[in-house]
Amino acid sequence: MNQIYQVQRNDLTNGVIAELSARDTRVRQTIDEVKVSLERRVDEVKVSLERRVDEVKTDIDEVRISLEAKIDTRIAQTEKELIKWMFLFWTGSVVTILGSLFVFLKLFLRP
Repeated sequence: MNQIYQVQRNDLTNGVIAELSARDTRVRQTIDEVKVSLERRVDEVKVSLERRVDEVKTDIDEVRISLEAKIDTRIAQTEKELIKWMFLFWTGSVVTILGSLFVFLKLFLRP
């Protein structure tokens, strides 16, 4: 009788071990499938992010070029205004000096 229980226990143990081994194999296969799926998804996201980063860089370059053009235009306008006011200032200064000199010469050099 003891041998029958021993044989049944061995059969039961072997069956449990075989079932656990089969489950372990299925779990490992599932893990491998998930790993491959995740790696593929990470690669897709990486490519998408790289593309988006390139788009943002392009947008930044466009904005920078636009701002540089606006700044150049503003500087050119400011230079024109500055030259205009400088001309008016120096013309006014020269006229004032010449007028003062004329009055001085007329007053003090009278015969």
